[in-house]
Amino acid sequence: MLLSDFFTQLSYGELSSLGLSKMGQGSIEIADQPKVVAHINSALALISKKIPYKQCYVKLAASTARNTYLLQPEFAVSNTDPGNTAPRYIIDSVDEPFKDNVVKIREITRLDRADTPNVDETLITSINKRSTDSGFGARVIGTSRIILEQPLDGDVYEVEYQAQADKLSMSVDPDEVIDIPGALEQALELATAARVFGSIGNETATMKSQELWARYRAELAELSADDNMSQTETDGFDKLRDKGFV
Repeated sequence: MLLSDFFTQLSYGELSSLGLSKMGQGSIEIADQPKVVAHINSALALISKKIPYKQCYVKLAASTARNTYLLQPEFAVSNTDPGNTAPRYIIDSVDEPFKDNVVKIREITRLDRADTPNVDETLITSINKRSTDSGFGARVIGTSRIILEQPLDGDVYEVEYQAQADKLSMSVDPDEVIDIPGALEQALELATAARVFGSIGNETATMKSQELWARYRAELAELSADDNMSQTETDGFDKLRDKGFV
């Protein structure tokens, strides 16, 4: 969905009573667009923490001398900032740089080594549980810190993680794409409008904001119930994907 289309949706929809939407004429006043984009970005971040629709993978190059690995851009191979002295163990590229804000690490897999063709080192570990068979285990601290047990030089690990939604540019490009599944567009509209009304500050707007937040929570609850996401987060993501939401 393009940002311009979402502006139109907001203007005709939940923001139609406000002057910034030109009273429901299908667009947002140019002077108010950066403020609305800021609210959209906050709403995207909120939704992507609740619904794991942005599922990503990245590889880590391990070493015997290092147990702790942070999934942050300064540790990516593509980061060529001469002032950045951090070790580069996140395997990415200039074409596809690692820039994600990690919400949750889901799975860590040690990959097979190319230098041992007769041995398969592939192993999926349960996070925060030690594997008694191999001695390999991993702990996750917070949202993006990984502590590996007994890493070896040459080992490569694949990390599956849930990422926060990409932010829109504050320079406001009407042709910029909002990266969100169609099934979540209504939730995005409700959360964005709730934040807009909440920022106005008067009693009527505050009451409207509370109503919109209630509808937003109901919308997410309905999506979660429909996809049985309460069973496991991974199962819920698979069900969203299978239905074409992801």
